[in-house]
Amino acid sequence: MKRNMDLIRDILLVVEADDKGEGRWVTLNIDGVSDVVLTEHLFMMDEAGLIEGNNTSTLSLRDYQVRRLAWLGHDFLDAIRDPEIWKRTKAGAKKAGTETIEFLWELAKVYGKNAIKEKLGIDLT
Repeated sequence: MKRNMDLIRDILLVVEADDKGEGRWVTLNIDGVSDVVLTEHLFMMDEAGLIEGNNTSTLSLRDYQVRRLAWLGHDFLDAIRDPEIWKRTKAGAKKAGTETIEFLWELAKVYGKNAIKEKLGIDLT
């Protein structure tokens, strides 16, 4: 299955909004995304250290329950939260021909620093 970075961003946003710090499972409902695609992305996100939860698969059903964002998930989401920075990040990644989380994160940091410079006049380079 091809990784969908827009879906990963959407999942991060939903998990952050739903997690009240009570340790309960996060409810994930993302319009237009099948359970199979959602579950596979959750496994990928767990492997990347973005989320914490449990593999609740059975012999006949692959499943993953999210509990919370991991530290790395919070940091990555903070870098790509702004829709304009996310748009620029994806466009830059497309031009470069790579969409690894590490590359997207580095691009998002650069675009974030540029946004700070534009808005506040502070150069963080």
